[in-house]
Amino acid sequence: MSYEKMKEFIDPIIWEHWQNMHDTAVIRRAEQELRQEIEGKILTDFKYYAEYQLLCLKLGIENTLTNRL
Repeated sequence: MSYEKMKEFIDPIIWEHWQNMHDTAVIRRAEQELRQEIEGKILTDFKYYAEYQLLCLKLGIENTLTNRL
């Protein structure tokens, strides 16, 4: 997913929060929690997948949810 597409789907407040967040531990914790909630089908809207993709990019890790949604 392109950066522009992510920005289109993510709420502007959430987008700004993650763009200004540089604490890797906080980002990693959020990535893990969001992944669990998406995998558990607690969060199903595409905006959460876009947010997860953004967190993965910030951490420099592969998005493992690509084929799950």
